[in-house]
Amino acid sequence: MAFPLLDTNTHEYNNSIRISTMRRLSRFLLQYPVAALLALSPLAGHAGPDPLLAFAIDQIWHGESPAVSILEERPEAKDPKQPSRYYFVQTKDAPSYTVLNDEDASVEYAGKRFSAVKSFWGEIPVLQPENTKLLEMTVGRNRYLVLAGPGSRLFTVGDWQRYTFLEVLNVSRRAAPYHYALISDANLGERVLGRLPGSPVMNYARLVPTRWASNTEPAAYEVLIYALETQGLKRAMADDGKPLAYSLARESAGGAWQLQRIDQTPVADARDKAGLAFTVSTRYEAPAPQTNPQTKPQSTR
Repeated sequence: MAFPLLDTNTHEYNNSIRISTMRRLSRFLLQYPVAALLALSPLAGHAGPDPLLAFAIDQIWHGESPAVSILEERPEAKDPKQPSRYYFVQTKDAPSYTVLNDEDASVEYAGKRFSAVKSFWGEIPVLQPENTKLLEMTVGRNRYLVLAGPGSRLFTVGDWQRYTFLEVLNVSRRAAPYHYALISDANLGERVLGRLPGSPVMNYARLVPTRWASNTEPAAYEVLIYALETQGLKRAMADDGKPLAYSLARESAGGAWQLQRIDQTPVADARDKAGLAFTVSTRYEAPAPQTNPQTKPQSTR
C-alpha cells in the first residue's frame, strides 16, 4: 500500500525537515494540544520523552494522529483462582492480560488468546500490570485497543526504562481481532503509533539507534514505518515505491533533531538479517589508530 510523501514544495515538510526553533514548537503545542498533553504525560515511573524528539516524530504523521482515549490507568486482578490474570474492569469488552510466569504472558480478547511476548524483533518482557494503561485509538473505520506499559525485571532499571511495550489489538471485527506486539524506544510510549496521510490503518514508527552520544543516549536513529495490516505488520510504501523510512539525528545534547527521508536503512537491515533481538546492543567502539610497524611511536611524555 502506498502513501503520499510529504509535500516537498513547503519549507516545513521538505526532504530535510529542520526542527530548529521554539517558535515552531510553540505552534505545534497550540495546534495539537492533545499530542502536547501526551508528550508531557509519561507512563508511571518513566521519564518523559525529549519534547523536540516527540515533535519530530509527529512530523511523520503530518498532523494526522489517531484519536486517542485513555480508557483505564491500570487493570485489576479480580479472580482469586487466577491472581495473575488482570482485567480492565471499568471498560466493557476490554482485553485481559495474564502473567504465565516471569518470562511469558498472554493477551485475551473475545475468546482469542495471543502471545504477549513474541514480536518481530525478539521476545519482549512481561508488562508491569500495575503501570499498564488501556488506550482506545481509531483510524478511519478501524478501532484499536492498546495495552501500553513498561517491562518487568531487566526493564525496571537504568537505561532499559526508556522502553515501553505495546500490545495492540485491532478489534474492528470483534470475532476476528488482530494482535501486534510492538516496541517503543526513547520514552516515546504510544507516540510511535500514528497515521500516515491517506492510510486506512494504524501506522507504527520503529526507532533503531544508529549513533550514540554516550553509552546510554542515542544521537541518531533510523525510523522505519510500518502498517498494521490484517495480514500482519508490513512496511509502509511511499508513492515512489520504496519503503518509507527516515533518519532522525541531532549533533549535540539539547540540540535540534533533523528528520530526513532516506531510501536505505543499513543498520536495521543488518540487524534483521542477522535475526538480532532488540535487546542486543550494536554499539561498537571505534578502532584504535594503527601505527606503522616499521616506525617506533614517539613518546608524549
